[in-house]
Amino acid sequence: MFNWLFFIYAGFVFKNKWLIYAALVYAILFILTLLDQGNIAYKVWYIFWIISLVHAIKARQEFLNRRNIIKKLNI
Repeated sequence: MFNWLFFIYAGFVFKNKWLIYAALVYAILFILTLLDQGNIAYKVWYIFWIISLVHAIKARQEFLNRRNIIKKLNI
């Protein structure tokens, strides 16, 4: 539901505009689903929720790797 928050956080931490764009797409779809409340809106939302979940799982590993590298370089 709120997977887009991860993308906003990761996008701003690593200054990655593509993660921020992904967050905006997921957030807009979430807001439109809340406003529409229709059957089709929920189906679209579920599809994009699954896509964003897979995307977050894939991006998580890269996020953790980059964060560890940054921590090692700052020591």
